[in-house]
Amino acid sequence: MQVRISLRGMAAAVATIGASSVAERLTEIAVIVERAPSPPSSGTSGHFLESVDPQGRISALKREIDAEVNVRYALLEAYTLAQLTNSASGDQ
Repeated sequence: MQVRISLRGMAAAVATIGASSVAERLTEIAVIVERAPSPPSSGTSGHFLESVDPQGRISALKREIDAEVNVRYALLEAYTLAQLTNSASGDQ
């Protein structure tokens, strides 16, 4: 359950900084994971992912997310600078 919540939270966070395509991909991954029954207490995350995503959609989505790493960093920097500027000017 924690992973499912974390994926949705991460999607919301990256959407906040303007990385909407990454947010959409994270949400797609969350949907795949959320449809699965609860993972067994034993086994690895790899085994769990294989069982819930035999087509490898999560891996493909992860590759798309990874390809945008520089864009995410630029968006995060711009968002942070905007927040700092707003904070310094008292416009919170």
